[in-house]
Amino acid sequence: EIQSPKKSKRFRRREQEEQPVVQKSDAPQDVIVMTLVSKNNGFEGPELLQVAIACGLRFGDMGIFHRYANKESDGKVLFSMANAVQPGTFDLDLIEQFSTLGITFFMTMPGPKDLLNTFNLMLETVNHIAKKIDGELLDEQRNPLTKQMLEHYRQRVVEFERRQLSKR
Repeated sequence: EIQSPKKSKRFRRREQEEQPVVQKSDAPQDVIVMTLVSKNNGFEGPELLQVAIACGLRFGDMGIFHRYANKESDGKVLFSMANAVQPGTFDLDLIEQFSTLGITFFMTMPGPKDLLNTFNLMLETVNHIAKKIDGELLDEQRNPLTKQMLEHYRQRVVEFERRQLSKR
């Protein structure tokens, strides 16, 4: 017998019960995303690696780069840089042959204690990398990043911090 596309209550309940439980403290509640796209024919791996390391980014978990709270790369991740092209990772063994059309920077909230300083550090890093490798900065919707959108990002960060403080 063919069932209709609507799921029965019993099936939906069982499906919900089988969903893994994510602890609220582990799951990001908001993510700030900026993408840097090439103005030319892509970013070359060796140049990208050199500028990323010069900006304090370190290769780490998930095959992407992270900016850590301390220089030993074992502290809290402040923000990350991923390949904007699938699969989203970098392979350091093949970095000499690697190129990509874009890279994505993101910070999750909650995160480090001072989120606004972290956001400003991420923005400073993205702008520096953009100048060094001739990239154009885009917002979450992949539109050119405007001063208005930057202010919107800052307000999201400030509002998130305010909500976190009010929960204590």
